[in-house]
Amino acid sequence: LLTDLRYLHLSRLYRKIDAHVFISEHSRKCFGLMRSQDSCGEFIELRQTLMFGKFLPKLLYRDSYIWYNGVDTSIFTPSSKPKTNSHVIGCVGNFNPGKSQIDLVHAFVGIKEYFPDARLRFVGSGKMLHKCKDCAIELGVDDSIEFIKEVPHHQLADYYRALDLFVMPSVNEGFCCVNVEANACGVPVIACEGLPFEELL
Repeated sequence: LLTDLRYLHLSRLYRKIDAHVFISEHSRKCFGLMRSQDSCGEFIELRQTLMFGKFLPKLLYRDSYIWYNGVDTSIFTPSSKPKTNSHVIGCVGNFNPGKSQIDLVHAFVGIKEYFPDARLRFVGSGKMLHKCKDCAIELGVDDSIEFIKEVPHHQLADYYRALDLFVMPSVNEGFCCVNVEANACGVPVIACEGLPFEELL
């Protein structure tokens, strides 16, 4: 009931705001929605998670604008050194279920079949980190995967430049700045279809 009352207060507050600023068209479309826990590919109305949700008003806004996140191109720039013939794949992000790094670990097994010298480098920490490490050991690719803890933001540029490919397997993003940073460093990026990076491209 307390959650329902908070929701009701939130819906009234939103109607008083002149305009909402979203970081992507995707986040604007998902306003008032949440990802279903039993099906990661579907969105449901936030009201449906409440005790008296069907009696409460929808979350609405009066007006809205999209303001994409930027990237500091004085820091995130392409490397001046020529690329070597390597196969280094990277990913940056907190290790939580939504980021889906464990899917990348599974995919890496197939990549190793075609490129035995391939390496995978993760940056980040979180509750799924140990599960990803255990998964790499179980699949026999742990000797080709490097797990790096968080680094200062300005040092990420050197990390990106050392990659041949940046992959963000996350299926739920409002924007995902790391895709844009990697791209600004001249690194090809693979991200999930239908999310804001595709929109921005």
